Amino acid sequence: MKTMFRALAAAGAAALLTAFSVAAPASAAGTITAPDEGALLGDGAAVILSITYECDTGQNANVFAEIAQTIDDERVATGNGFAAPVDCTGTEQSVEVSVLASGGFFAFAEGTAVARIFLATCTIGACEQVTATAELELVDD
Repeated sequence: MKTMFRALAAAGAAALLTAFSVAAPASAAGTITAPDEGALLGDGAAVILSITYECDTGQNANVFAEIAQTIDDERVATGNGFAAPVDCTGTEQSVEVSVLASGGFFAFAEGTAVARIFLATCTIGACEQVTATAELELVDD
């Protein structure tokens, strides 16, 4: 089940990027900033991240997030989520992304975790991606 979910998520992201890959001028990739903190929901079943990004007006964009956290020194809680589409205005914006616990079905807990955040931007014919990785604190909301 876990492998199938990851395969479907990867296939969906690849299909999204492939859908716009026709020869055309390159676009600006944009910027993204990983948050310092995430809010726990549902006893750790999910984390809400407020992610800051910027992309050029007219671009299509999606924000993806992954979190991993060591639980009890032996287990790792993981999860992913996305916001699609997000607005591109040429100025800094923020979007909330819900990351659902999924890997191994372990809940997230208060404490330090690692997040990897992606911004995928596309114009007609060209797509680019930027990534940010950082430690963050998961806190009870």
